[in-house]
Amino acid sequence: MSLTAETMLWYDQPAQNWNEALPIGNGRLGGMVFGCVEEEQIQFNEDSIWYGGPRDRNNPDALANLSLIRELLFEGRLIEAHRLSEAAFSGTPRSQRHYLTAGDFFIHLDHPQGELANYRRELDLEKAVAITTYEYGGITYRREVFCSYPDQVMIIRLEADRPGALSLTSRFERKKGKHMDESHRHGTDTIVMTNDCGGREGLVYSAAAKAISVGGTVRVVGEHLMIDQADEVVILLAVASTFRFKDPKKQCYELLNQAAVKEFNLLKETHIQDYQHLFNRVQLNLGKPSESPSVEPVNKRLEKLQSGGEDTGLYALHFHFGRYLLISSSRPGSLPANLQGIWNDSMSPPWDSKFTININTQMNYWPAESCNLAECHLPLFELIERMRVNGRVTAQKMYGCRGFVAHHNTDISADTAPQDIYPPATQWVMGGAWLTLHLWEHYKYSPDPAFLEQAYETMKESALFFQDFLIESPEGYLVTNPSVSPENRYALPNGESGTLCYGPSMDNQILTELLNACIEASRLLSTDESLRKEWVEIISRLPVMKVGKYGQLQAGVASRL
Repeated sequence: MSLTAETMLWYDQPAQNWNEALPIGNGRLGGMVFGCVEEEQIQFNEDSIWYGGPRDRNNPDALANLSLIRELLFEGRLIEAHRLSEAAFSGTPRSQRHYLTAGDFFIHLDHPQGELANYRRELDLEKAVAITTYEYGGITYRREVFCSYPDQVMIIRLEADRPGALSLTSRFERKKGKHMDESHRHGTDTIVMTNDCGGREGLVYSAAAKAISVGGTVRVVGEHLMIDQADEVVILLAVASTFRFKDPKKQCYELLNQAAVKEFNLLKETHIQDYQHLFNRVQLNLGKPSESPSVEPVNKRLEKLQSGGEDTGLYALHFHFGRYLLISSSRPGSLPANLQGIWNDSMSPPWDSKFTININTQMNYWPAESCNLAECHLPLFELIERMRVNGRVTAQKMYGCRGFVAHHNTDISADTAPQDIYPPATQWVMGGAWLTLHLWEHYKYSPDPAFLEQAYETMKESALFFQDFLIESPEGYLVTNPSVSPENRYALPNGESGTLCYGPSMDNQILTELLNACIEASRLLSTDESLRKEWVEIISRLPVMKVGKYGQLQAGVASRL
């Protein structure tokens, strides 16, 4: 089997919708390449473009009602506990900030009369380049698109095999202009879009595109970048926001000018070398390969597999695609991969495209250490450190506890207050604790004492919250209360159903792992002997795992779970 079968996604028609477009990214900047013929569409994102700024959403009535809610749960008065908890332990307001699309970049091409032939679009996972090729009117056209981490720009090259065959018009859009504040020129070869992200203390960002042609002419007319009769065109696209830069427009110009003095081949070579430094660290051998022709589009390979065929190369492709997505959405200096990585075409995406930390964010980073992508883990660690600051406030205001706490979501501002009024998930205090275990995993793969010193302080501060928060249950255990078994409900014999509970198994499992990590780390660092004894005592008093009458692992202390 050729490696192409394991590292190449290709299709014989353009994307029919956003989900079929091909993702590219450098951690901070991302794009979805549709591969359209008449008018190419590249929807693009920048990781800091979110609605609104930071807020204090900690519910001021949480602490005053905590003891009563605990009593109600211990007494089995679930309806009363649910009603009070939804009011006292939701955030105020209930929702965190949401991730936004940055916009779309369209390229309309003037083709000669004729028919379309030999169409192909592909994503080369070995090089992190999206390529579209086709013939039209006897001319072969080719486009390459990639996001460079070293140069921090998106690079689009258009070619044709006939001199002077490239005439095109490009423009920015954001939801058909309804969410655009400024659109203008910069000189004779650059167009600029600047938008306010909205909300109190919201960010402002700019996107700029600069065209460089071989042959032909480049001009700006209105908000359009127009190229006529060129042999080759390179378009550089930059995006920046006030999250990192005081003047995002100026930052875009600087990025474009720095990239523009380099030949395309150098830009591409530098990009590939940087990317392959990460991607080439891992190989996957699934044994004797089946015949898996790379000459077939991925959608047809999937259809054959669904019909009972064999294609071990497709399994490997899935694995490598996962590594590619993490590299493309999480690099040093970027924000972490969010619920959709870095790619989002909506002003109101599903679940806000935030950082969902009751499993989704953790899942994004499960390959980081095992696939030797430790550098890609760093943006998550930086977010955790910002969450510590806000989480101390949440712990004190809502629970009267030391340490830091986070619930089942966070956002660009590292918000740690509860998200939504969604009973199966909102009232869950384990989000921060689970995230800190990523620090411990990183240390186990790369045992650096200096890193451990910092990671231990973060893990210890998370453990400190639970030293204060845990309470003795009627069964004699130390339990979290209130809490939920994430995304689950339970049914009672009397027909009632609920979500709020105390001591769910998932909490106990995370706590056991966290406290054991703290114990081992403190021994390695020769510190906090008295705390180690306390942690050992807490572990001994956590609920034990129980097997139900159907052979299932029970989800909580009470048999109803």
